[in-house]
Amino acid sequence: MARLSDQARALKQVIEQRNQFVNTQVLLEKLLQVLRGWDRLMEDSLSLLEHELRGGYGWEYTKIQNEYEEHIAFWRSMAQHFSDQPKLLGILADTLLLAGRRDEALDLFLQTFQKDPTLVYEFGGELYDFYLEKGGDQWLEYQLVLVQAALKSDNEDYAKDLYRRLLEEYRGDEAAMKKISRIATGKL
Repeated sequence: MARLSDQARALKQVIEQRNQFVNTQVLLEKLLQVLRGWDRLMEDSLSLLEHELRGGYGWEYTKIQNEYEEHIAFWRSMAQHFSDQPKLLGILADTLLLAGRRDEALDLFLQTFQKDPTLVYEFGGELYDFYLEKGGDQWLEYQLVLVQAALKSDNEDYAKDLYRRLLEEYRGDEAAMKKISRIATGKL
């Protein structure tokens, strides 16, 4: 097993004491206190926090246990403090989605994906359906993110296929075509 960074070890110590805290909010505040002294969030620290606070693969509801606002406040603070790490915005957006705040979550997911399009692969296929249902500019922006993610992942064939579909879907929509052509300039 890989050795934990000093930062992750400090977080783990707090997490191991979670039963001593009055409630989840106190735990989350203690974790934030540990991290305030750091300018950068280490990868193993993020993995630890995701595993301990969120679980994964559907366990998020169980881990959060209807304490949505506490978790939203925590991940919002994390995203603000470590603003160079767009995955934190995605985790915040996902927590908002779990809390039933879909519109806010979808807006934030787009901000996340505009910073790092490849994160679209980490946050589940259900987003496709949500953006399709929403339609309009958000649906277009989401599809553009998919093209960018495919390009960044060296999946040029998929990117070209998505691009062709966008050209067909938005033919005649001048504003949309400008956005679509911008993404492809020199890439497709």
